[in-house]
Amino acid sequence: QFLEAKALVNEVDFAEKGVHFQSVIHDAYNMRSVVAQGGGLAEKLEAVRLAALSLFGQEGEQADGAAAGASSGLEGAAAKVKKKKKKEKKEKKRRKDDASSGEAEDETKAQAPAAVPAAAPTAAAAAPVPEPVAPAAATTPEPPAAVAPDVPAAAPASAAVTPKQLPPAPVTPTEEPPAEDLQPDFGSGQRDKRNRSWAVSASEDGKIRQWDLEILTCVRVLEGHSGPVNAIIVDWNGMQVLSGAKDTMRFWSLKADGCLRTFSDVEEGCTAVTANWDGNRALAGCGDGYLRLYDMSTGEKLQTVMAHAGGVWALESDWSRQRVASGGDLELKIWDAEDMGCLQKIEGHPGGIMSMSMDWAGNRALIGAAEQSLRLWGLESRDHRNLTGHVGPVAHVTADWIRHMAISGGWDAVLRVWNLETGLCTLNHDCKFGRVRALAVDFKLMQALAGSSDGSLHLIDVRSGASLHKLEGHVGAVTAVKVKF
Repeated sequence: QFLEAKALVNEVDFAEKGVHFQSVIHDAYNMRSVVAQGGGLAEKLEAVRLAALSLFGQEGEQADGAAAGASSGLEGAAAKVKKKKKKEKKEKKRRKDDASSGEAEDETKAQAPAAVPAAAPTAAAAAPVPEPVAPAAATTPEPPAAVAPDVPAAAPASAAVTPKQLPPAPVTPTEEPPAEDLQPDFGSGQRDKRNRSWAVSASEDGKIRQWDLEILTCVRVLEGHSGPVNAIIVDWNGMQVLSGAKDTMRFWSLKADGCLRTFSDVEEGCTAVTANWDGNRALAGCGDGYLRLYDMSTGEKLQTVMAHAGGVWALESDWSRQRVASGGDLELKIWDAEDMGCLQKIEGHPGGIMSMSMDWAGNRALIGAAEQSLRLWGLESRDHRNLTGHVGPVAHVTADWIRHMAISGGWDAVLRVWNLETGLCTLNHDCKFGRVRALAVDFKLMQALAGSSDGSLHLIDVRSGASLHKLEGHVGAVTAVKVKF
């Protein structure tokens, strides 16, 4: 076994890695363990031999014979190593001679074009002839005996030839963008020059936070509400925010870092908001069940209408069509935004409506309700399809009607992706952070930003369900989030 281990040492191809003997090697098993560590042992064979002889000598007279046999075997193996080294040296000398011969031929060929007249110089004559360089093999230390000479003989010769010196390729300097291009042009009211991704979130802590999703940092905190903020809507062109909270509704500027206007006469708090930014109109859905329409430029209340006895919990609008949808108790209502007259009412949402997504062009509505209900309605036919899967209130739903896709999140801590043509759930992901308290989706990138009960926001890959990033800052549950991806 010892001779077998020693032979293995001789055949291993490795460099010295600082393996040292700190005690006598007692048996072949230890020998193999050291070999497995990749230590360089070729130069230490003599110490191994003496250790083996010493070990066998301790076993008595019977072991002496084994030691003598082991010594003979070791010396034979050492002779093989010596013979192998001698053979490799001869091979190196032959390669060195071949390289020198090839180099001399190359030098002769390089000098030959010098006889051509200067009026028509060749490429070889135009370039300076380099001085002969000694082949790499002559200056490189001998490799360990364990390295097999499997490199082709022509390789050192080619390495010895110095190539022509070509002019360096021109380096085009990389221009750093001006500092002002890295931030949105808030002063002029224009869009962000770099088209950055932004998010605005609201929380039960009463604060509104603006996030730069490119650097995953909160860049602005808006304070003023004395209670939980229930809803927000954002004008990304003008960088403006309308927020509805338990105490009041406020109009903010993300340019000036401040509140532009407070709408104080909001009974029982504002629970849902929508805005006509071009027309300077703000619509508040309130806890007392009323819809209140305001002029944002003056703060004047323009109209009040009773909508839902149980409170207004969801609002959507299409101001180009002058249509508003509201949900709260068991009913979905469609309103004419010009005179706030009710045009349509659809009942049948157990537990009350919590979220909605409207297809105004196709006259459809996707409604999430409190009692595990998600329904797709045809507004003209009044037919509906149940989308089953959630086992808790469906607090948030958003749809891409062109892609026939919807994503919902609920208090069951599950994010679900739906095919609106078939009504089937195509993907579902468990959310480790718990309930989905707020949700914004980019269907093109298939990413979602979800708010949690602990105040954190999670950027999620919708295809895989993986959490890409976590944003922390709020100290209360995130109740609303809007994103410009």
